[in-house]
Amino acid sequence: EIRSAVSCWPRWSGVPHVPSVVSCALKLSHSDVGTSCVQSAWASSLPAQLAAALRGRAESLVQPGSGEGGGIIDRASGKSEPSGSPVQASTNSRLWQERQAEGASFSWDDPEPDQARDLQKLAEMTSGTVASQYDRRVTHVVLPSKSAAAAKRTIKFMMGVVAGAWVVGFDWVEACLSQGCKRPEESFEIRKDERTQHRDAATKGRRSPGSLFKDLAVNVATTFTTKPSRAEVCQLVSLGGGQLVLDPKEVKGGRRYLRLEPEGGNGVGSFRWLCDCISAFEVLPLA
Repeated sequence: EIRSAVSCWPRWSGVPHVPSVVSCALKLSHSDVGTSCVQSAWASSLPAQLAAALRGRAESLVQPGSGEGGGIIDRASGKSEPSGSPVQASTNSRLWQERQAEGASFSWDDPEPDQARDLQKLAEMTSGTVASQYDRRVTHVVLPSKSAAAAKRTIKFMMGVVAGAWVVGFDWVEACLSQGCKRPEESFEIRKDERTQHRDAATKGRRSPGSLFKDLAVNVATTFTTKPSRAEVCQLVSLGGGQLVLDPKEVKGGRRYLRLEPEGGNGVGSFRWLCDCISAFEVLPLA
């Protein structure tokens, strides 16, 4: 509907804002609604049919959730559930199918300037988008290193693993551009990170998106204040299917309650433990 609306106005063809508007509507997440271009000042100048199509798409995909981590619409019931709820587990595969059908959304991880330009070229070539922030509709996390190298354990790398995105080296972008088409990702997928001997977490995550923390209800301490921030830790847990709670009484669905603090200890999980779980793609025993 959105693409059809765009094509009705030839005067918009070639204008940089149009792919941005379309991609915004196609990959809206709970964190995008308030600041998206659908609601920006210049959106009022869009042709009425296009503006209506964009707003309709936004409303069909998203409504604000409750609590940290936002919410996901259960399309069958029309209800919104907090991230990490039982509804989330049942919609993970559907979300993956939808985001693949809607086109690639690339999220880069600290690229060099020339790498950023090349990734933008690939996005334009594949009718994809480049997302400055990670959201649930990102399909590829592109690292600046080669796929054969051990990856740095960054927040975006770990988000891609737990959410089931393709996590690839920059040589995949180079191969796509050199051959003028989107190449298969398997041989460029990151196999391990530099902090562990575990392998193939990205592959395991892609095959079971949003499932790693599905049996956990996690209370993330407010003492996460810098790097990583509490919001980033909450997003990692939520993308991995975990329930975010503030009190053991909030635990649902037979999940195991877990307190998470920067350093951990005495039955409390640490950020290092969380990262190790992601690298192994299994919930490891607490130290």
